[in-house]
Amino acid sequence: MRQRTLAAALLLLAFSAVGLAAALEVYNSFYLHRSAPLACTYPVRVSGVAVNCLDVLSSGYSRVYSFSLDELAIAWFSADLALSALTIATGLPRALRVAQAAWRFLGVSFVPYLVYLELFRIHAICVYCTTMHVMLIANAVVAAAELKGSGPL
Repeated sequence: MRQRTLAAALLLLAFSAVGLAAALEVYNSFYLHRSAPLACTYPVRVSGVAVNCLDVLSSGYSRVYSFSLDELAIAWFSADLALSALTIATGLPRALRVAQAAWRFLGVSFVPYLVYLELFRIHAICVYCTTMHVMLIANAVVAAAELKGSGPL
């Protein structure tokens, strides 16, 4: 197992853990305890866009059918953590890394739409949602760089 490949896998594992922690905090605070998540109790406005988790989380865009986007994020980041652990445990086989990269690109493909909704429809951003978006993007970038540098299938 190459050192660079292991380092990338551990970094991807860390990104997914941070994304999962953000999703769990929102789900626990907002959906279970009906309160604002920890860093969202003092909303501010920057250039006409509020930094206000409650506006985002209580908007009509926060659900897909009966699921909150945070429930979907918990499922996505949990699956990604499982894939990361499996990839590391099995010696980082190329085929599994390709599948994991495809999973990550599927996740990151939703980020532009979610950011559009926050900025132009809701006119508010959520610190936790932004954290998840950044983790999705970072995951995709590192996965692409690692996959590109690892040679042919």
